[in-house]
Amino acid sequence: MNWEMGLSTATGVLVTLLGVAAGGWMSNRSQSRAWSRSVLTDTSAALLQEQATTYMGLVRWRSKELERVDWAGWNAALARVQLVGPPSIVEAALKLDAAFWSIGTGIRENVDEVGWCQLRDEVELRRLEFVNAARRELSPSAASLHRLVGKPDRANQPDQQRP
Repeated sequence: MNWEMGLSTATGVLVTLLGVAAGGWMSNRSQSRAWSRSVLTDTSAALLQEQATTYMGLVRWRSKELERVDWAGWNAALARVQLVGPPSIVEAALKLDAAFWSIGTGIRENVDEVGWCQLRDEVELRRLEFVNAARRELSPSAASLHRLVGKPDRANQPDQQRP
């Protein structure tokens, strides 16, 4: 009888310890996921902010308002995405970076208005792909966006001015 009581107590202690360990593991896992999601959100937002800043620098370089573009912020944001982002987001960020390289080449080669519109549209497409990759990673049930700006298609024509 004494032996059965000791076994019952030992079983109870073991079950309690297993429950505490499982609860701790689940809590740690949940906190880790929340931290990762927060870091990924901040990192993605920082890349999009730097994309806008760098793009405006490229526009100003093309119009001869700037002698060169400061790439430091963009490169730092891109490196941060590469450190914490999953492969799908990193790949989308690298495609956006490649579109920036193409714009830089186009500016150095004095691309005409039609060529500029094509280069600009490529950046906008790659930005949309980045946003959708981030949305899928942060919320798998989120629907993909079809556009990021309200600009009508006719505004893509080189002779059209923004209102």
